[in-house]
Amino acid sequence: MRTFPENMDPDLLVAFLSKETSPEETILVKEWIASSEENNARFEALEKVWNASETTFPQAAEVDTEKAWQQLAGKIEKYETGKPQIGKVKASPTLFLKYALRAAAVFIPLLVAGYLIFSHYSKPELLSIVTTDSISEKTLTDGSMITLNQNSELKYPEKFENESREVSLTGEAFFKVSSNPEKPFIIHSGVVDVKVVGTSFNVSNYNEISTIEVFVKEGKVIVFAVNQNGEKTDSIFLEAGSKGIFDKKTSLLRKAVQADGSELFWINQTLIFNKTPLETVFDLVAEIYNVEIIMKNSEIGNLRLTTSFVGQPIDSVMNVIAESFKLKISRNGSTFEIDATEN
Repeated sequence: MRTFPENMDPDLLVAFLSKETSPEETILVKEWIASSEENNARFEALEKVWNASETTFPQAAEVDTEKAWQQLAGKIEKYETGKPQIGKVKASPTLFLKYALRAAAVFIPLLVAGYLIFSHYSKPELLSIVTTDSISEKTLTDGSMITLNQNSELKYPEKFENESREVSLTGEAFFKVSSNPEKPFIIHSGVVDVKVVGTSFNVSNYNEISTIEVFVKEGKVIVFAVNQNGEKTDSIFLEAGSKGIFDKKTSLLRKAVQADGSELFWINQTLIFNKTPLETVFDLVAEIYNVEIIMKNSEIGNLRLTTSFVGQPIDSVMNVIAESFKLKISRNGSTFEIDATEN
């Protein structure tokens, strides 16, 4: 199927003009239109053709199917009453139609029921990966690669046979999704759905943590808040380098002002800071390394750090920070105290 730039399906644009898109598809189309002047120009051109076609081609007249059926039933009844009672009756189109209708009335419900039963029992069985104290990697049949963090579970079908590729996640995982515009990739994680076409991103949803976080490394994703009935109640659009946060207590979905640089630490052991206040840096370092950091002077927290750490132990990280700002550090077990040096 021919697609417009950025993998936009023309059929989806037509559905949007017909007001037949779902809430998430509507958001997707609007974001695509707003993403560039070229996309906006293409949509306006299509909209003009669409509006012109509505005035050129008249709508089909409405058909009263109930009335037509009653007329047909009346003709059959009339034939039934007036037919000869003895001898052989010559087959006629009306008689054939009568028996065809009777057969349809019997067999169509059976066919429908059979189809529903077959569809139910022929759904692909879900497989699962569960981790405890280790990290696991999995490549799905579509080529998408998933790295599953500790204490996490991923459920997925053996094959993606529907119009979308859907998996379920509890815990944390990094996804590198194989691009396929005709089959979006959807992650169900508690009360959040993440929809993508082809990109790499991280989803974190541990039961004991009050937030669900989605960090996009490459590409673009749409994050949806979902209620208990499976209805989408809110959505945000995330681009590379941005993070979305869903608060489980307030059910609010928001975009973070900026990523804190630790989103992929569990994979690459890398911390990246860009003019980040030391107060934020210390909070993050304390969480990752399971230590306590005490600032003796609150003004230290306003200093801003720009650097990166790759696989460095806590002592090395703290010493680099101290030397960068001429700070004094003392350690007692797992507690660090930070103070300004005397001039």
